[in-house]
Amino acid sequence: MSYILHLETATPNCSVALSQNGKLLALVEASADRYLHAEKLHEFIQEVLRQGAVRPSDLAAVSVSEGPGSYTGLRIGVAAAKGLCFSLGIPMIAILTNAVLANQAIEKYPNHTPIALTDARRMEVYATTFSKDGIAQNQTTAVVLAPDSFAEWYAQAPLVFIGDGAAKYAEVYTGPEAVFENTFPSAAFLVQPATQAFDAKKFVNLAHYEPFYLKNFEAGPRKKIF
Repeated sequence: MSYILHLETATPNCSVALSQNGKLLALVEASADRYLHAEKLHEFIQEVLRQGAVRPSDLAAVSVSEGPGSYTGLRIGVAAAKGLCFSLGIPMIAILTNAVLANQAIEKYPNHTPIALTDARRMEVYATTFSKDGIAQNQTTAVVLAPDSFAEWYAQAPLVFIGDGAAKYAEVYTGPEAVFENTFPSAAFLVQPATQAFDAKKFVNLAHYEPFYLKNFEAGPRKKIF
């Protein structure tokens, strides 16, 4: 029995799932205007283990959404995953955040080509195009949104743009008819790719692994306290 814990913290959605042999057993998630990860992640981990009647020592691996996304969210998720894996002596699996979104799109829109758009602030997104069976068709890149940003993929319409960057792209899009699914990634959709990675023994090096930030961190202006 291979139990895998799944952590999705790349966006404001703090999401934790538990699976057994590729089947979702439990899911707990919440999102808000502010990031809840620091206060809720470990609480959610305990809750999914309780729902699944699983002890930490029963886990075979931990999977984590690796980014790109929020620097703070990714650090919290990876730190939690590493802590569990080191203490339990189990492997860690890292899955591209946009691949999680693509899996969500494929379940709901199986006849559409998914283009995952994770918000990168302003009019910029982290974008990846996938085939209808979930294979990435290009490297994830930072894209400044323009009406024809993804014109090279129009031939593969119908398209579904999914992620928390989809709504702002809908405002400027002028291409063929498409679906815009403005949503956050969920740990429930880490289950399939993480199970496949576990079976193939595709694990990260715990000592050296870092999240996929894509861009260097840029600190904003310091806020005045008084």
